[in-house]
Amino acid sequence: MCNIAIRSYQDYLINKAKEYLRKGFTGIFLDDVPLDITKKNPLYDMPVYNETEYGKWIDALILFLKRLKNEHGVPILYNTGWGHLLLN
Repeated sequence: MCNIAIRSYQDYLINKAKEYLRKGFTGIFLDDVPLDITKKNPLYDMPVYNETEYGKWIDALILFLKRLKNEHGVPILYNTGWGHLLLN
């Protein structure tokens, strides 16, 4: 399961981004697939995502994006239909 709150999964994604940047890409494009935007989180993280253990999913995503930005310093484009929630 792809759980963005797990540090090792974040590390994996950050390392993959480094690989692409070394190949000449100038930014990072991330995509997410929310299957039910009324729930404000994707169905694939429910019910296996444990908010008691990891905190809110959206908070984990924000922390990951900050880590990604700080480690790479390149533009990040995040494609999701509910991205406005990240701004609140």
